[in-house]
Amino acid sequence: NTPPILRLLRYASMAAAASDGTSGMANCAAENGTGAGYASAPAASAPPVDAVMPVPATSEKKPKLPLIRRLMTEVNRRVAQNPEELFCYEELVDFAEAVSPSPEDSTKIQQIRKQLTAAVHQYFRSRWKAKKPDWSPEEIARGLDRPTGNRALGSHAVDLSAMGVPYINAARVPGLRPEISYIATQHPLPCTVGHFWRLVLHVQPAAIVMLNGH
Repeated sequence: NTPPILRLLRYASMAAAASDGTSGMANCAAENGTGAGYASAPAASAPPVDAVMPVPATSEKKPKLPLIRRLMTEVNRRVAQNPEELFCYEELVDFAEAVSPSPEDSTKIQQIRKQLTAAVHQYFRSRWKAKKPDWSPEEIARGLDRPTGNRALGSHAVDLSAMGVPYINAARVPGLRPEISYIATQHPLPCTVGHFWRLVLHVQPAAIVMLNGH
């Protein structure tokens, strides 16, 4: 019963390691269909799956109540210190386990889990306050972006001019490990489906995984 996000990371890593090309990619769209992401890694140097995201064996699961309480305490302490990062890389496995519901969860566990997720959401809302989309009239007229604030900035923007695409709503995101990188992109619009697949041809991913629920 591996949490879904860990299954995604494991699948993307296995696909990257199995690829005989030069890169691997996972495509993830946000729940509202406005964002997506690619994970790409050189296949020859792709690390073992458990090195990318160590997934604990089912029989070695930590007791959930102490785990959630510990994370809740850490989140409250770190939020008070205004940290740059709320969780370190190794803690993401524990967090994914803590917020993954199970039929065996007691009422107490469900209550504390809600407190933990609320604390994390509040932290992100306070750090990155929601802004209204600031598309210019020219950008709106081109019709290549969804009406949200998912703008690719500066040097992070993906250049697809070599593929005949002057613009695509996509940005490069460096990975936690040098051999893995990501591309975040919106769920394709009807008029940008062709651009999306040209992006895929350009990056040559080992895997494409969408997370928009459709």
